Amino acid sequence: MKASVEITFVLVMLFSTLCVRDVCAQVELVYKFPDKGRSQIVRQDQTSIVFELNRKTFTSSSDQSMTIDRTNGDRASDGTIKTTYKIAAIRASLKLPTGKEITFDSKSGDTPPNTDLHNGFKALLDSSWTVERDKSNRITAIDRAETTPGSEDTLPMSVKRQLSAANLSDQAISDYARIPNKAVSNGEEWPLQEIIHLEAGQRITVNKKCIYAGTIDRSGKQLDRIVIQADGMKATYTAQDSPLEVINTDALQILECTGEVLFDRNVGEIISSQQTTKLKGTVTLQIDDTKLAPTLTITLNRSSQRR
Repeated sequence: MKASVEITFVLVMLFSTLCVRDVCAQVELVYKFPDKGRSQIVRQDQTSIVFELNRKTFTSSSDQSMTIDRTNGDRASDGTIKTTYKIAAIRASLKLPTGKEITFDSKSGDTPPNTDLHNGFKALLDSSWTVERDKSNRITAIDRAETTPGSEDTLPMSVKRQLSAANLSDQAISDYARIPNKAVSNGEEWPLQEIIHLEAGQRITVNKKCIYAGTIDRSGKQLDRIVIQADGMKATYTAQDSPLEVINTDALQILECTGEVLFDRNVGEIISSQQTTKLKGTVTLQIDDTKLAPTLTITLNRSSQRR
C-alpha cells in the first residue's frame, strides 16, 4: 500500500513538472507599436470564382499584390497612438469570365491603358488611411484620406469598395484578432472572424479559430507559430451595394480552411501569414424579379510578409 502511494506521488510530481515546463508554460503574444516605428508589408490576395449555371461554367480570378508602408506616430498622454498605412506599389492580374485578362504593375514604367480598371488601380496607388488604437492597442477608429478631393467620384465601384471604411475596418480588425494580445499556452485557442469583400459587392464571413502551436525556427530566429482552422462547416454569403440579393445566405460549405501566422514577440509584429479558404454551394440570387440558382466555388488565398 505504501509503495502504491509513493508511486502515485512520484507520478503526480512528474506530471506537474512537465505541465509547468511544457504544456502549461505561457508566452506573451502582444502587439507593440513603438513611437515612430516603421515597417513595410507586402499583402497578396488571390481569388478564384467558378460560376456554374444551366450547364455552363464561367470562371473569373484576380491576383493582387500591394506593398504598404506602415508608420507609427507618437503615443499620446492618454495612451492612444495612430498608425498610417500608405499603398506604395500595386501589381494586379484579373481574368474576366469572357476570357479577357487585365494586368497592372505600378513599377513597370509603362503607361497603362485608359480604362476604368486601370485608372482605378492608379487611384489606389498612394492612397492612405490611419488606424487609431487605445492604450491597450485595441482599434478605436479608422480614417481614410482622399488623395485628391473629388478624384474618386468616377472610380469603378470595385475600387471604391477596397477603400471603403467597412472594408478597411473589417480587414484591420481581422488582422488584429490573429494575435491574442495576452499570455497563452501551447494548444490554446481564440476566435477569429474573417470578412472578405469581393469586387462585385458580395461579402463572405467565415468563422475561424486560432491555435497557438509553439515556436518555430526561421533563419535562426525563434518565431511563435499560430495555426488557423475553420470553426464551423458553413460560411455566410451576402451582397451589399449590389443589384443582387442573396436569398440563402448560409449555402456555402467550407471545403478547406487552413492558415499559419508567424509572430515575433520581441518586436511585437506579425512576420508572415498565409490563409487558404475554399467554399462551395448552390446559392439563390435574385435580381429584380428574376431568380438564379448557380453553384459557386470560391477559392481565397491571402498572405502577407513583413519587410
